[in-house]
Amino acid sequence: MSAEEERTIKGSLLAEYVEAREGFALLEEKARGLAKDFLGLSTLLNPDKIWNISLESYEPFLSKHKYDEISKLKVAIEEGGAELSGLRGKIDDLGLGHLFK
Repeated sequence: MSAEEERTIKGSLLAEYVEAREGFALLEEKARGLAKDFLGLSTLLNPDKIWNISLESYEPFLSKHKYDEISKLKVAIEEGGAELSGLRGKIDDLGLGHLFK
């Protein structure tokens, strides 16, 4: 592989990582906004059940649209985190991890 090809591959990987990281940050911001919906609902829960809360336990209190939105966001955050982790591993393998410390 030529030095030019190596630079192209590294540049592409870095650009992909930066884009994925920015997308993940937007998902996290959206999650923080949706978390506000849960603040009021938390007072409706029994204190002894607080440790077993799942999204499904909120379903009766949320509209179908909001429940679906949160469910999709949860999946997107899980997938985005896995993508970021994989890209970060590739970046570290190329010895470029120091660029993102």
